[in-house]
Amino acid sequence: MNEWCISTHGLSGLTKQVLSSPYSPQEVSGVCYEYIKRWIPDPRVAVIAGNTVHMDLRFLEMDAHKEGWSQIASHLGYRVVDVSSFKEIARRWYPNLPLKSKQASTHRALDDIRASIDELKYYKQSMFKPTK
Repeated sequence: MNEWCISTHGLSGLTKQVLSSPYSPQEVSGVCYEYIKRWIPDPRVAVIAGNTVHMDLRFLEMDAHKEGWSQIASHLGYRVVDVSSFKEIARRWYPNLPLKSKQASTHRALDDIRASIDELKYYKQSMFKPTK
């Protein structure tokens, strides 16, 4: 891990929690894979979304050759919706639009997922016209 990851995940307690987990990386990746398949049974059709989601993809790609993550990486699609791109579009195309205020991030998956969904909803309502 780089310095930012060591500091951030050390302070949040994530590193300690992962290291003391009774589950192996293979078990965790297997559970994640089954969860993904439950909601997205067809391979390579998922749209991956989130804030700076390329970092999440990088994590999967870096670890795809080990710990069983290759199943997940190969099952996911190649399409990406990066919420931070919407923020950049809003900043440039709608300079008077208040940017969605970001809550303090815990850098924990579920919290970040919820915040990304909330932020994307805001930009959808603020920047796009409803279709008739």
